[in-house]
Amino acid sequence: MEYFAAIRQAIRRDHKCVALHARTVTIKDILAGAPWEGNVEIYDLVGHARARRCYAWGVLEERESETWDITTVLELPPVSSPADAVTMALAEENAKISDAQAKNVPPRLKLSFPGLLWPALPSRLTVPVHRRI
Repeated sequence: MEYFAAIRQAIRRDHKCVALHARTVTIKDILAGAPWEGNVEIYDLVGHARARRCYAWGVLEERESETWDITTVLELPPVSSPADAVTMALAEENAKISDAQAKNVPPRLKLSFPGLLWPALPSRLTVPVHRRI
């Protein structure tokens, strides 16, 4: 599937609204403690109850079938820019990794040394971040 069509489909599926491509911005920065470089697509939303804009980007998973791993983030506080959207998505991904690691640690270690195991564990996020896997 074509990149922009895959993003529009993901937005329609995840956020139940129509998406109109506004522009593409390039982000090259240190976000959520890690270097990140890529294009973020900005979409104007039609028919969404709360958000007027959505930020999205994708990674091609399989070249033969053109399967995309699409990430979408609504422009809702605290997200107000493409960089904020990437930061929020990276923080959520880091939280999922930390949660998965926490399940594999014996309970006594969780209680004894939480600061050593998860020094920068982010708090729970309230902004909807959707990934198609």
